[in-house]
Amino acid sequence: MKTDIRTRSDFIGDDNECGLVAYFRSQGYKARRIGGFDDGGEDVEVWDHVNGVTVIVQSKSSVHHALLHLAKGIDMGRLIPVVVGDPLANPADYVLSSIDVDGFFVGEDAKVVGFREKMITLVGIIRGK
Repeated sequence: MKTDIRTRSDFIGDDNECGLVAYFRSQGYKARRIGGFDDGGEDVEVWDHVNGVTVIVQSKSSVHHALLHLAKGIDMGRLIPVVVGDPLANPADYVLSSIDVDGFFVGEDAKVVGFREKMITLVGIIRGK
């Protein structure tokens, strides 16, 4: 009988995605966890009722994991937008706007000098800019 072994990062990831779903729902958005798109993670689907679109995002707790996620996106040739850190200090429409424009959102708790520029570069590579 095979046992499903989960790592600490699996549980942290579960918390991140559940927290992100709760964050969007608390601000009136429809949100749910969905299976990942061959990138090794679970994603969160948010119905952006303001713009009439569905947004798929990945939640990462650290700068390191966000950069790895975007690097994997380069290898896969597609961008799955990422929310890094805690978005709670910001309205959901601001977070979704950042995702739309930049391809990511970085919470205050995850800000590191030079990180935004690295993220913009990686997102630009994926988008072919």
